[in-house]
Amino acid sequence: MTYISDLTVLDGTKPDGSDTVPPTGYTKIWVDLNSGAHGDYLYFAYATSSDRKKAITDIQFSVGDKPTPPSGYQPIDTDLNKNTGKHRKAIWALFTRDPIAGGPLTGLRVHAGQAGSTPQPPWFSIDQDLNEGADGDYVRLLYTTS
Repeated sequence: MTYISDLTVLDGTKPDGSDTVPPTGYTKIWVDLNSGAHGDYLYFAYATSSDRKKAITDIQFSVGDKPTPPSGYQPIDTDLNKNTGKHRKAIWALFTRDPIAGGPLTGLRVHAGQAGSTPQPPWFSIDQDLNEGADGDYVRLLYTTS
C-alpha cells in the first residue's frame, strides 16, 4: 500500500500554475488553494511511501497568527491566504505522523466550489474553508485512509 508521507505548499504567480513545479518525488494537486480569491497561486504537493511508519496520520488547519504547533505536529510555513485581496485571516496547515492521531492517509484531493457538499466514500473532508476570510471559492482538503 502507498501512504502520504510528506506535504508541502507550492507558491506561484502564474494563473496556469506552470511556475509551481513540485519537488522530485512529489505529486502536485492541480487545484489552486486561493481559487477565486485573487491571491498567490498555491497548490498542495505530496510525497508517498510504502513505509507505514512514514505516513501522515492527521492534517489540521490553524486560523490566525502563525501557530505554535501542537506536540508532534509539523507546520507548513506558507499562509494559505497569501496575498489575497481581502486577506482577513491567515490559515496554516500542520500535519503529524503520530499513529495515535489516526490511520495513515492514502489519498489527498482538493475541492473548490460551493460549501455544503459531502464527499463520496471513501473520501473524507477536513471541515475548514481554506479561503476563509478571503472571499474566494469554498476550498477544502479531502483525504482517504487505509
